[in-house]
Parts: sequence; structure tokens; C-alpha cells
Amino acid sequence: MRLNFFRRFRIVPGLWLNLSKRSISATVGVRGLKATIGSRGKQITAGLPGTGLSATKVMRKRTKPADDTGRRLLEKALRSKGRSRR
Repeated sequence: MRLNFFRRFRIVPGLWLNLSKRSISATVGVRGLKATIGSRGKQITAGLPGTGLSATKVMRKRTKPADDTGRRLLEKALRSKGRSRR
């Protein structure tokens, strides 16, 4: 059985602090449009109040670029191999 935890605290009108088992986030906005910033990235939600319809755009955190040392070594080896043929 899985146990979930989520709690939202209103700091001032239009600003909330969200706590869950795994993260903390902050939400700012008005009815129908809000932005959330947390440890997993940013998201913007727009909805039509009273209808239950909404759309969310998630903007994930950028990941650290992969180490390209292997690619650079391969390119260097290919360039040197091409020169030795001449």
C-alpha cells in the first residue's frame, strides 16, 4: 500500500507553498492561470474556471551536458588517420 502526502499553504493571496513527500514548490497566480516552480522544474497551467478544463506546459530542468571526451578523442583519431593517408 502506497502512502501519499501533499499539503498546500497560502502565504498571501496568489502565492502558495506546496509540500509533498519528495519536494517543495511555490505556486503563483490567479484563478485560471498559475505558474509553479519547484525542484523538478517549472510548469505553467492555464484553465477555464468552472469547467474542469486545463492545459499544463512543463519546462523540465536542464540536464548537465554529457561529457563529450570520447567523441572528441574519436574525432581527433579520425582526423589523424586521414592525414596519414596523404
